[in-house]
Parts: sequence; C-alpha cells; structure tokens
Amino acid sequence: MAMLVVVLLFGTTVMLGGYMAWQYWCGVRAAKAMSAAHLLLAAAGLEGLALLLRGAPDGTRAPGGDWSTIAGLGLAAAFLTGLLVPLIAKPKPAAAGNLIIAHASIATIAFCARMWWLMRG
Repeated sequence: MAMLVVVLLFGTTVMLGGYMAWQYWCGVRAAKAMSAAHLLLAAAGLEGLALLLRGAPDGTRAPGGDWSTIAGLGLAAAFLTGLLVPLIAKPKPAAAGNLIIAHASIATIAFCARMWWLMRG
C-alpha cells in the first residue's frame, strides 16, 4: 500500500510537471498554485520514498538495490534543480530554459529508475 501511495504521488507530480512544461513551450506562464502543487507533491513523494528506503514506522520497507539508490538520488537532484529554477530565472531569464530542461531530464530518468526498481522488487 505504501508503494502505491508513492507511485501515485510521483505520477501526479510528473503529469503536473508535464502540463507545466507544455504551457512553457506554448509561451504561457504556469499559475503559481500549479507550481506550488508540483513542489508539494514532489516533497511528499520524496518523503514517502525515503520511508520506503529506510523503513516506515509500521515496518514497511521496499527491497533495496542499485536502482533504489539511483532513483532516490536522482529524484532528490530533480527536486533541488526544480527549486533552483525560480532563483536563477529572476536574474538570468535566458538560463531558465536550460535549467528547466536539466530538471525535466533528471526527473524523467529518476522517475523511470524508480518505476523499474518498484516493478522488479
């Protein structure tokens, strides 16, 4: 059950991020509430993933392995690069596009690694 919650949290985060990327490509600025929801869902998903890796209070723990480490580190890196986007976009708007591409690429690879890890475990 705990793995399903993490999958749903990250799945929703990915869909919301994809929609915001589509809006960015169309030249529309995403609503602040949508960005906030994307951030909060990602933070909740990371917390759930940390509980699965280290063990939840009820004893639920996902099997470890190389893919779990890649997924955890990749999703943490995606979270941090996502936090950097608005900080860098304000003073240097030209660099924001490259950082968004880096954020989306890291997040996509880490999301796929997490799905592979959970399907194998």
